[in-house]
Amino acid sequence: QTCALPISTLEEKIGRNIFDKMIRFKANLLTKNSSYPENHHHLPHTDNPFFETESLLYYVNETDGETFFFNEKPPCKKLTVKSKLHPRKGTMVFFDSSYYHASSPPRFHDARLVLNIVFKK
Repeated sequence: QTCALPISTLEEKIGRNIFDKMIRFKANLLTKNSSYPENHHHLPHTDNPFFETESLLYYVNETDGETFFFNEKPPCKKLTVKSKLHPRKGTMVFFDSSYYHASSPPRFHDARLVLNIVFKK
């Protein structure tokens, strides 16, 4: 079974033209790591140090491995978690990626596959 998700559909959902402002479009694959501690995440980051960006994450499969969002932008020495998002197949999240954010690997499912689009504000 296949599922088409054209850029125009994404643009309609978020109400913005992202194709002309796109900086990066990639797939992120994380594999199962059952020894990874619960409620931990990878190194927090922003998506571009040169200008402010927005990101769209599309969760390709049903899995675990939350995405963490933080309250702070760089420079910052102490981060506080604003929210966590559990990946659900076919859902997406749109956010200001000039704030710190981080992924975490799946602990119970074999893989976590996310399409990641970054574009200028």
